[in-house]
Amino acid sequence: IALTWGGALPHDRTPVSDPGGSELDQDIFSAHVAARSDRYEALAEYFVVRDRDRVTGQSSDQRAWYGVVSSGSGRWHPYGAAERLQIDGSDRYFAPTLGSMQRVIGGLRLDVAESNAVKLEYRNTLQAGARAHEIVLQTAFTF
Repeated sequence: IALTWGGALPHDRTPVSDPGGSELDQDIFSAHVAARSDRYEALAEYFVVRDRDRVTGQSSDQRAWYGVVSSGSGRWHPYGAAERLQIDGSDRYFAPTLGSMQRVIGGLRLDVAESNAVKLEYRNTLQAGARAHEIVLQTAFTF
């Protein structure tokens, strides 16, 4: 089993983007882990984004994570995933429009070529108190 892990802690200052607003200091903490074998693959990431208004001192935290497990050999790979996005109610950018979200996914990936995959997946999403059920067909290319 091959195991990789890592993380980051960048800091940034964002400019004023609304009238009457002020610059924000932003800190992002992230961590990830991945495990791979001949037949299985698992990976997960976790993020915390903290914004702090430089004038008022008000801060908000956003948290997000996801995990994916896939199996199979050859061209076919069934997979499952879960993800969650938690938006602080005091966040002035994302709280009014995005809100928190959680999702569970089950799917099947077909590796059509070395640089192309097609995925068919079912998504069960809860956001803003509403549940959505989706069937999604995607294709992805790498170069």
